[in-house]
Amino acid sequence: MFVCPKCKTEYAQTVNFCGVCGSDLKGAASGMPERAQVADPFIGMVVAERYRLVELLGRGGMGVVYKAEHVRMGKLMAIKLLHGDLRSEPNVVGRFKREAQAASQLTNVNTVQIFDFGTSEGLMYLVMEYIEGKDLSTIIRTDGHLDFIRVAAMSIQILGSLGEAHEKGIVHRDLKPENVIVSLTRDQEEFLKVLDFGLAQVRETPDRKKLTADGSILGTPYYMSPEHISGDKVDGRADLYALGCVMYQALTGDPPFTGKNPMAIISSHLTESPEPICKRFSQYDIPPQADRIIAKAMAKKPGDRFASADDMRSAIFDVLDKLGGLDSPTGRVTRGQSRYEIGSPPTGAQTSGWESGEMQDIGSAPTFMASVKDLPAVAPSTIESPAEKGEKKPAKTGAIRKSKPKLPTRSVLIDGRTLSISTRMDFEAYEKGLRRKKIVIWSLLPLLIILAAGVAGWIFYQDRARISSTEEWEPNNSPEEAKPLQVDTPVQGHIGAMLDPQTPDNDWYGISLPGQGPWLFRAEVTGISGVDLVLQMVRPGLENPEESTVTGNSGKAGDPEAIASLGMNTKQVYLLVREFWQPRDGVPPKMNVKDAYSIKVRLLDPAKYETEPNDEQVNGSRIEPGGSMKGWLAHPEDVDWYCPPRAPVGGKGVKITLSGIPDTDTKLTYAAPSGVPVEVNNAPAGKGEVLEAAVSGDSGCIRVAFSEPPDDEKGRAFDEYTVSMEWTENAPPPPPEEEKAEEDKDGKKGKK
Repeated sequence: MFVCPKCKTEYAQTVNFCGVCGSDLKGAASGMPERAQVADPFIGMVVAERYRLVELLGRGGMGVVYKAEHVRMGKLMAIKLLHGDLRSEPNVVGRFKREAQAASQLTNVNTVQIFDFGTSEGLMYLVMEYIEGKDLSTIIRTDGHLDFIRVAAMSIQILGSLGEAHEKGIVHRDLKPENVIVSLTRDQEEFLKVLDFGLAQVRETPDRKKLTADGSILGTPYYMSPEHISGDKVDGRADLYALGCVMYQALTGDPPFTGKNPMAIISSHLTESPEPICKRFSQYDIPPQADRIIAKAMAKKPGDRFASADDMRSAIFDVLDKLGGLDSPTGRVTRGQSRYEIGSPPTGAQTSGWESGEMQDIGSAPTFMASVKDLPAVAPSTIESPAEKGEKKPAKTGAIRKSKPKLPTRSVLIDGRTLSISTRMDFEAYEKGLRRKKIVIWSLLPLLIILAAGVAGWIFYQDRARISSTEEWEPNNSPEEAKPLQVDTPVQGHIGAMLDPQTPDNDWYGISLPGQGPWLFRAEVTGISGVDLVLQMVRPGLENPEESTVTGNSGKAGDPEAIASLGMNTKQVYLLVREFWQPRDGVPPKMNVKDAYSIKVRLLDPAKYETEPNDEQVNGSRIEPGGSMKGWLAHPEDVDWYCPPRAPVGGKGVKITLSGIPDTDTKLTYAAPSGVPVEVNNAPAGKGEVLEAAVSGDSGCIRVAFSEPPDDEKGRAFDEYTVSMEWTENAPPPPPEEEKAEEDKDGKKGKK
């Protein structure tokens, strides 16, 4: 036995590629001796002060499963722990949390029950019912192929689990034989449990965010539906497609599509139809109705498949009716039962501890996550189950029986002690007892209030110290985790690891603007050598996305960015700093950059600075005669308008002065209400401009702009200019065209 050095998945036989992460295992497997049996340091450990780890059950690419004893109840459960080297990865932690949230909603008897989940001493854990049995993959590998009646009975039970999940908006997304545990009752009848809803996607609701990264694949290539592969929205019909693949493999011993690498398999799912079993495996005597059910379940378009788990279940029953399979001892279900009773034991009976072999490895088949273009080669899994403890009677096969099963004993001998296997009913009864004990707390309420006040004061002090810190905190990958900012106080941050294969690090900051609005807001972030940063401002509560989000991205790699002088009435503001990265460019994003950036928020005086947006004359910033205003040409197309109040009666002219911007050629325009605008662009780059024009009637507006887009294609968000204006008593000199006309007129007089 050896372990993938990258994702820690265990393998019992030689494989060329890791089924989970795609790592090249050639050489690692060659001639490698069986791994020495090393004592597991977690055995005996108590997690969350309640769960004592008794025995290792299995390992996978995401976590490790142990048999555990509830130290207060004295009952057995199973507990999954996230791998230590993966807990720091946001996408893996998100998958683990999603598994707990989704699976804990499910109560169907054919679904593994989730009791508890949380964190303890840096460990993330998930507590579930303990089941003794074999996974369906092991059964297929052992038996080679199964007869149709047996597969139909299994599929009906699986559809019971999926039916409840789909009604609750939960899609499994990774249904495969390794995620189906088959146990035996005392009558040697097969009873199925569907597990590992860790890849499930909960239907999006207003209070729930989407967690699956766009453009990535999360699932097992052998059983993935075309819409799942393409990154389209999936629903319960994707699970029915996967079940069709599972049925095909159970009936034949081979998956419907095979290939040398995941891309070949995925391509087959997208473009090919599975070869009918009756044609490909005619020696197995599979009824043609089975092909029709599988073909419909595996239709390329979701709309051509069964509309629901109930529909597929009914179709299987129709075939069983024709084949006379409803009187066999395997399935224990009738057409009249609801899917919540499929394969269920008698009312009120306990459901755990089915008598069979041992729990199989949770990572037996490759669970795949990668960008489609980067799919690595992967071989089918070859993990074997632990050695069985003695010979077991074969499961009864045949048609489906209507009677209920006899349940097995519900106890296990561990360390010389007989321990019962816990059920959800046991766990909930224990938790209810704990709630009763809390009544005693009311007698200690005064002391608790004093203690709480002290703790609150300490927490307040700690929070204030944390908030006032000038360093970014992690995680701050969402507005809910935003690091607070204070006006004129810079905070340093770093570009860290990617959130998932398609999303660079996101650093969120939040600020609550002081006093009463409106405010003139400016945000600045310094550059990092070799990194093209983007600064975005988000104002919550505004329905129009164009108004709610403002982006500063006028510079290039290494340049600072700014959101310049924006007029706002929103008190709460969020800022996002991230790398400007486009996957289609083929260049990987920067990660864990050592150099820091600095972000700062300023509030400006609207009497001294332009107020954006002022790109149109109707939105021009007010400028007082005899005064001046400051502003920025923040991007190459930026235009700033300024409008003075009405011209004084008897005024004859206006004089406008614009300071220079380093290495930048600017132009200055005066647009009167009527007549031709006056424009000057006489000074070289970096120098200011002076414009004088006559004024008649109402005063016009002043326009500041680039004379032409800068050669470096960047804005000047950090190069401040100053524009001033004043009314003059004397009329300005005539423009060059009028002077030339006067010269021509004088020349004609001289000739006469």
